[in-house]
Amino acid sequence: MATATEDPPSDVAQRSQAALLREVGRVSYQHFMGQMVSIMDSVSQQQSADSFYSQRGLAVSSLEVLGYEALDANVADALQSTIVESVKQINRLQQAKSAIDVNTSQLNGEIRLATLETDLIKHRATNNLLLAVSEGVTEGTRLVEEARTFLDGLGDSVNASASRVDMYRKYHEELAVNNMTRLFSDGPSKLYLHANDTGIILAKAIPRVRSEL
Repeated sequence: MATATEDPPSDVAQRSQAALLREVGRVSYQHFMGQMVSIMDSVSQQQSADSFYSQRGLAVSSLEVLGYEALDANVADALQSTIVESVKQINRLQQAKSAIDVNTSQLNGEIRLATLETDLIKHRATNNLLLAVSEGVTEGTRLVEEARTFLDGLGDSVNASASRVDMYRKYHEELAVNNMTRLFSDGPSKLYLHANDTGIILAKAIPRVRSEL
Protein backbone atom coordinates (compact mmCIF):
# COMPACT_ATOMS: atom_id res chain seq x y z
CA MET A 1 0.00 0.00 0.00
CA ALA A 2 2.88 2.36 0.78
CA THR A 3 4.30 1.89 -2.72
CA ALA A 4 0.93 2.69 -4.31
CA THR A 5 0.25 5.91 -2.40
CA GLU A 6 2.05 8.15 0.04
CA ASP A 7 -1.14 9.35 1.80
CA PRO A 8 -3.82 6.62 1.91
CA PRO A 9 -6.30 8.56 4.14
CA SER A 10 -6.18 11.58 1.87
CA ASP A 11 -6.57 9.45 -1.27
CA VAL A 12 -9.59 7.66 0.20
CA ALA A 13 -11.20 10.89 1.40
CA GLN A 14 -10.70 12.73 -1.87
CA ARG A 15 -11.92 9.88 -4.08
CA SER A 16 -14.98 9.06 -1.99
CA GLN A 17 -15.82 12.75 -1.60
CA ALA A 18 -15.57 13.30 -5.33
CA ALA A 19 -17.85 10.33 -6.01
CA LEU A 20 -20.38 11.62 -3.51
CA LEU A 21 -20.32 15.15 -4.92
CA ARG A 22 -20.87 13.81 -8.44
CA GLU A 23 -23.89 11.84 -7.28
CA VAL A 24 -25.33 14.75 -5.31
CA GLY A 25 -24.76 17.13 -8.23
CA ARG A 26 -27.10 15.04 -10.38
CA VAL A 27 -30.15 15.57 -8.19
CA SER A 28 -32.06 18.54 -6.83
CA TYR A 29 -31.87 19.75 -3.26
CA GLN A 30 -35.34 18.41 -2.48
CA HIS A 31 -34.45 15.01 -3.92
CA PHE A 32 -31.23 14.91 -1.92
CA MET A 33 -33.03 15.75 1.32
CA GLY A 34 -35.72 13.16 0.69
CA GLN A 35 -33.50 10.37 -0.66
CA MET A 36 -30.26 10.92 1.27
CA VAL A 37 -30.09 7.36 2.60
CA SER A 38 -30.59 5.73 -0.79
CA ILE A 39 -28.04 8.09 -2.39
CA MET A 40 -25.44 7.21 0.23
CA ASP A 41 -26.11 3.50 -0.22
CA SER A 42 -25.64 3.83 -3.98
CA VAL A 43 -22.33 5.72 -3.61
CA SER A 44 -21.10 3.19 -1.03
CA GLN A 45 -21.78 0.29 -3.40
CA GLN A 46 -19.96 2.08 -6.23
CA GLN A 47 -16.95 2.76 -4.04
CA SER A 48 -16.85 -0.81 -2.76
CA ALA A 49 -16.55 -2.08 -6.34
CA ASP A 50 -13.89 0.49 -7.29
CA SER A 51 -10.49 -1.19 -7.92
CA PHE A 52 -8.78 2.01 -6.73
CA TYR A 53 -9.15 0.82 -3.16
CA SER A 54 -8.35 -2.85 -3.69
CA GLN A 55 -5.12 -1.92 -5.48
CA ARG A 56 -4.07 -0.08 -2.36
CA GLY A 57 -5.13 -2.86 -0.02
CA LEU A 58 -8.22 -0.99 1.15
CA ALA A 59 -11.92 -1.77 1.23
CA VAL A 60 -14.88 0.61 1.56
CA SER A 61 -17.61 -0.65 3.86
CA SER A 62 -19.93 2.38 3.88
CA LEU A 63 -20.11 6.13 3.49
CA GLU A 64 -21.97 8.44 5.84
CA VAL A 65 -22.84 12.14 5.77
CA LEU A 66 -21.92 13.66 9.12
CA GLY A 67 -22.95 17.17 8.17
CA TYR A 68 -23.66 19.47 5.28
CA GLU A 69 -24.01 23.20 4.66
CA ALA A 70 -25.13 25.38 1.80
CA LEU A 71 -22.62 27.65 0.09
CA ASP A 72 -25.32 30.10 -0.99
CA ALA A 73 -26.41 32.38 1.89
CA ASN A 74 -30.03 32.44 0.72
CA VAL A 75 -30.14 28.67 0.53
CA ALA A 76 -28.50 28.47 3.98
CA ASP A 77 -31.17 30.78 5.44
CA ALA A 78 -33.93 28.78 3.80
CA LEU A 79 -32.39 25.56 5.10
CA GLN A 80 -32.17 26.98 8.62
CA SER A 81 -35.80 28.10 8.46
CA THR A 82 -36.79 24.64 7.26
CA ILE A 83 -34.94 23.01 10.14
CA VAL A 84 -36.53 25.36 12.69
CA GLU A 85 -40.00 24.78 11.26
CA SER A 86 -39.41 21.03 11.22
CA VAL A 87 -38.43 21.11 14.89
CA LYS A 88 -41.54 23.16 15.71
CA GLN A 89 -43.71 20.75 13.77
CA ILE A 90 -42.20 17.79 15.60
CA ASN A 91 -42.89 19.51 18.91
CA ARG A 92 -46.47 20.25 17.87
CA LEU A 93 -46.96 16.65 16.82
CA GLN A 94 -45.61 15.44 20.15
CA GLN A 95 -47.91 17.82 22.02
CA ALA A 96 -50.86 16.73 19.90
CA LYS A 97 -49.98 13.10 20.52
CA SER A 98 -49.81 13.76 24.25
CA ALA A 99 -53.19 15.49 24.14
CA ILE A 100 -54.64 12.61 22.12
CA ASP A 101 -53.23 10.11 24.60
CA VAL A 102 -54.77 12.04 27.49
CA ASN A 103 -58.13 12.33 25.73
CA THR A 104 -58.03 8.67 24.77
CA SER A 105 -57.26 7.67 28.34
CA GLN A 106 -60.08 9.88 29.62
CA LEU A 107 -62.48 8.50 27.01
CA ASN A 108 -61.54 4.93 27.90
CA GLY A 109 -62.15 5.76 31.55
CA GLU A 110 -65.58 7.22 30.75
CA ILE A 111 -66.46 4.20 28.64
CA ARG A 112 -65.37 1.89 31.45
CA LEU A 113 -67.42 3.91 33.96
CA ALA A 114 -70.47 3.84 31.69
CA THR A 115 -70.07 0.08 31.30
CA LEU A 116 -69.89 -0.37 35.07
CA GLU A 117 -72.96 1.83 35.55
CA THR A 118 -74.84 -0.19 32.93
CA ASP A 119 -73.87 -3.43 34.64
CA LEU A 120 -74.96 -1.97 37.98
CA ILE A 121 -78.35 -0.98 36.55
CA LYS A 122 -78.78 -4.48 35.11
CA HIS A 123 -77.89 -6.08 38.44
CA ARG A 124 -80.27 -3.77 40.30
CA ALA A 125 -83.06 -4.52 37.84
CA THR A 126 -82.44 -8.26 38.25
CA ASN A 127 -82.40 -7.94 42.03
CA ASN A 128 -85.58 -5.85 42.02
CA LEU A 129 -87.27 -8.41 39.79
CA LEU A 130 -86.22 -11.27 42.05
CA LEU A 131 -87.34 -9.28 45.09
CA ALA A 132 -90.70 -8.54 43.48
CA VAL A 133 -91.16 -12.20 42.58
CA SER A 134 -90.21 -13.21 46.11
CA GLU A 135 -92.59 -10.66 47.62
CA GLY A 136 -95.32 -11.79 45.22
CA VAL A 137 -94.81 -15.42 46.21
CA THR A 138 -94.83 -14.45 49.88
CA GLU A 139 -97.99 -12.37 49.49
CA GLY A 140 -99.65 -15.12 47.47
CA THR A 141 -98.78 -17.69 50.13
CA ARG A 142 -100.16 -15.38 52.82
CA LEU A 143 -103.43 -14.90 50.93
CA VAL A 144 -103.78 -18.65 50.38
CA GLU A 145 -103.25 -19.33 54.08
CA GLU A 146 -105.68 -16.56 54.97
CA ALA A 147 -108.32 -17.94 52.62
CA ARG A 148 -107.81 -21.46 53.95
CA THR A 149 -108.13 -20.24 57.53
CA PHE A 150 -111.29 -18.26 56.71
CA LEU A 151 -112.93 -21.12 54.86
CA ASP A 152 -111.94 -23.65 57.50
CA GLY A 153 -113.40 -21.33 60.11
CA LEU A 154 -116.80 -21.54 58.44
CA GLY A 155 -116.89 -25.20 59.27
CA ASP A 156 -120.07 -26.95 58.20
CA SER A 157 -122.21 -23.83 58.53
CA VAL A 158 -121.87 -23.18 54.80
CA ASN A 159 -121.70 -26.21 52.54
CA ALA A 160 -121.80 -24.81 49.01
CA SER A 161 -118.37 -23.92 47.67
CA ALA A 162 -119.75 -20.95 45.72
CA SER A 163 -121.35 -19.55 48.85
CA ARG A 164 -118.17 -20.00 50.86
CA VAL A 165 -116.13 -18.18 48.20
CA ASP A 166 -118.76 -15.43 47.95
CA MET A 167 -118.59 -14.91 51.70
CA TYR A 168 -114.81 -14.67 51.53
CA ARG A 169 -115.09 -12.09 48.74
CA LYS A 170 -117.59 -10.01 50.71
CA TYR A 171 -115.36 -10.26 53.75
CA HIS A 172 -112.52 -8.66 51.80
CA GLU A 173 -114.82 -6.01 50.35
CA GLU A 174 -115.92 -5.01 53.84
CA LEU A 175 -112.34 -5.11 55.03
CA ALA A 176 -111.33 -2.77 52.19
CA VAL A 177 -114.17 -0.38 53.04
CA ASN A 178 -113.17 -0.35 56.69
CA ASN A 179 -109.55 0.38 55.80
CA MET A 180 -110.60 3.21 53.49
CA THR A 181 -112.88 4.65 56.15
CA ARG A 182 -110.06 4.57 58.69
CA LEU A 183 -107.75 6.35 56.25
CA PHE A 184 -110.31 9.11 55.65
CA SER A 185 -111.02 9.49 59.34
CA ASP A 186 -107.34 9.94 60.14
CA GLY A 187 -106.82 12.76 57.63
CA PRO A 188 -108.49 15.84 56.16
CA SER A 189 -109.69 13.94 53.10
CA LYS A 190 -113.21 14.05 51.68
CA LEU A 191 -115.17 11.00 50.57
CA TYR A 192 -117.57 11.22 47.66
CA LEU A 193 -120.00 8.34 47.20
CA HIS A 194 -121.97 7.58 44.10
CA ALA A 195 -125.61 6.74 44.48
CA ASN A 196 -124.99 3.30 43.05
CA ASP A 197 -122.45 2.62 45.82
CA THR A 198 -124.80 3.50 48.69
CA GLY A 199 -127.77 1.32 47.80
CA ILE A 200 -130.05 4.35 48.05
CA ILE A 201 -132.81 4.51 45.47
CA LEU A 202 -133.72 8.02 44.37
CA ALA A 203 -137.21 8.48 42.99
CA LYS A 204 -138.52 11.54 41.22
CA ALA A 205 -141.40 13.16 43.06
CA ILE A 206 -144.63 13.46 41.07
CA PRO A 207 -146.62 16.59 41.99
CA ARG A 208 -150.27 16.04 42.87
CA VAL A 209 -152.92 18.22 41.30
CA ARG A 210 -155.91 18.97 43.55
CA SER A 211 -159.11 19.33 41.71
CA GLU A 212 -162.00 21.21 43.21
CA LEU A 213 -165.55 20.73 42.20
